Amino acid sequence: MAGRNFTIPLIYADAGDANRLKMLTGKTVTLRESPYSADLYVLAETGAGTGIYGNANVEDKLVRLFIDGAYKTDYGTFWTFGDGAALILAAYLKKDGTVIVTGDFNFGGKKITNLLAGSANGEALIYEQALKLNITNQIVLQTFSLFYNKIIKYLPNDVTGEYVVLSDPGSLVYKKYIDDLIAGLIVTPYQESINLVRCIPSGTTEINKVYLTLLSAIASFSSPGVNNQCSVLIPGTGIATQYIKATPGSLKNYVNVFGAGKHIGLVCQDGSSNTKTMTFKNLTIFFGANDYAVDREYSSFRFEDCDIYHYRNFTANNCELIRSRFIGASAYKIYLKGATKAELCAFNNEADSSLLTTGYKAACYGVDVTTLPTDPSTPNDPA
Repeated sequence: MAGRNFTIPLIYADAGDANRLKMLTGKTVTLRESPYSADLYVLAETGAGTGIYGNANVEDKLVRLFIDGAYKTDYGTFWTFGDGAALILAAYLKKDGTVIVTGDFNFGGKKITNLLAGSANGEALIYEQALKLNITNQIVLQTFSLFYNKIIKYLPNDVTGEYVVLSDPGSLVYKKYIDDLIAGLIVTPYQESINLVRCIPSGTTEINKVYLTLLSAIASFSSPGVNNQCSVLIPGTGIATQYIKATPGSLKNYVNVFGAGKHIGLVCQDGSSNTKTMTFKNLTIFFGANDYAVDREYSSFRFEDCDIYHYRNFTANNCELIRSRFIGASAYKIYLKGATKAELCAFNNEADSSLLTTGYKAACYGVDVTTLPTDPSTPNDPA
């Protein structure tokens, strides 16, 4: 940086001349910058006896004035031209906020006052905000302390690996503690017999448990037998249908069909002639004429606690009829045949016992029913 012409007058008060101000002449004058141990510039007197000293090649520096090697304290430390002051000030904070701070500030124990409240991340909090935050934290801490003894500590023991649990029955627990307890429970599931399924028309199929049709329920048993009797329970007909239908191919040896009550209506469409070793119990059974407009003969069946409506002649061959009612139109009757046993049964038309094997006798009673309900059977549904 090129130097410029620098001049400075040296003035002193002459104590011997009524303190008049006079020019200090004939001196060796220099300028030094920190640490002020060596001369930076030598200033020459611009003319004999002028008392003005100068140098034509001086840069703008922060200096002190020395006369004959002694620091002239009344002149202090000053800038030769003042430009450097502006540069220095540019590195300091400005009130308009245009200068970015590049280091930490030490306020020497002084305060910053009249601040706006912080409203975003990275902004300073004023006293009121900090106080409020502190109070909130204290409330949280006090609350935690208040309920501390109600909290179950779920911390593993470093030695045993077991968990430390407070014994207070009112204690709160960690979710994982409960999960571990549940995982450790041994629950015996509800046991169901493999020999029993349910037919629920409006239900949801559960293999080996629940089926929607009687056909699928009976077919679920793979190997029923005389020593492996199976059963289908019908709890109800559901809201979607009025009757359960035993469609063609439904019935099976040693698979018995039970109803929850005689309100369960079963339309039997599984053939006009059928031989099965099985039981119908607690049902209202319809042997209709719309599916088979012929007489029916069922062999080896057991009817127990049933109401049976037949719309053609009905023959029970080698059957067991227990506490059941048989109701047919006046033009049709029931025939008891072979080794059929009828115990405590009732017939609205006198039963014909002429076909019974010698030695068999039916205990028959009359029943006062003259009008049959409308035949609910329809042309055979597909199997």
